[in-house]
Amino acid sequence: MPDHPDNVHGLFVDNGTLTGNQITVQNVANVGLRVKGGTADIQGLTVTDAGTDGVWIDGGEATVTDLVVKKAGRYGTWASGGSLTVQNMTLSDSSKIGIHVSAKGSAVMEGVNVSGSGTNNIKIIDEGKLTVNGYADGSKSQIGNCTEDNVRAENQSVITLNNVNVLPSAKNNVVAINGGTVYMTDSAVTGGNHSVLADTDGKVYLDTVSIGSSADSGIRANKEYSYVEGKNVTIDGANTGLSIKSGTVQISSIAIRNTKKVGVSVAQAEKVANVTLNNLVTENCGTNAIY
Repeated sequence: MPDHPDNVHGLFVDNGTLTGNQITVQNVANVGLRVKGGTADIQGLTVTDAGTDGVWIDGGEATVTDLVVKKAGRYGTWASGGSLTVQNMTLSDSSKIGIHVSAKGSAVMEGVNVSGSGTNNIKIIDEGKLTVNGYADGSKSQIGNCTEDNVRAENQSVITLNNVNVLPSAKNNVVAINGGTVYMTDSAVTGGNHSVLADTDGKVYLDTVSIGSSADSGIRANKEYSYVEGKNVTIDGANTGLSIKSGTVQISSIAIRNTKKVGVSVAQAEKVANVTLNNLVTENCGTNAIY
């Protein structure tokens, strides 16, 4: 039974097992699918206009293939201390966060299209872990527009993006902050204020990543103990290509092209910035290649 009378869910599993095929949940007062201490295996689930979350894994485990979540009242999917595995997901117009993981929960997703979230499309906190892979046919998963930071890892959480295309957001695109870590491989990031931002105690690892236009910088290391490591990185069309305010940046094989201002900017505003760039190529940088 639900926790209290007004906690009405479309599907609710509490220390039990649910197996289903081609399920549709519409206009439910609370959660479309909640798994609490049990397991669920569903082939084909559509949740529309859930009052809170499309899918909430609260200490349980769920595997969902062909998941569609539209207009969730809070989070599209949420793994809170539980485990969620998804193959092929379209998630749109969540009121707050699209994909959320917290409380040491975990989620692994293959073939994802997420857009239109009210705050972040992806936000992982409190030692949560998320892996997003591309589609089985080799095409990239898509993380689309939202009103705040697009992809955000904080509080000792880890986000891994493999073969993912991160599209422009209203603020920053990929952010690691307050002990959060982001790994990106064979992926692309376009737009945002900072396309990739390592902020206080945040760590970003890039392997074969292309970064497109941004309002401020393609990559920014912003605070002491922020860390960026990469190889085979291309930045094209940013305002400033690589901006190091503080922290440590180590990148091998980096090309910076067509910046409006500076290719590489090292401005020690707070603490000493430690920068190592090997095989650097700059081309058509607006005011200075390196400043």
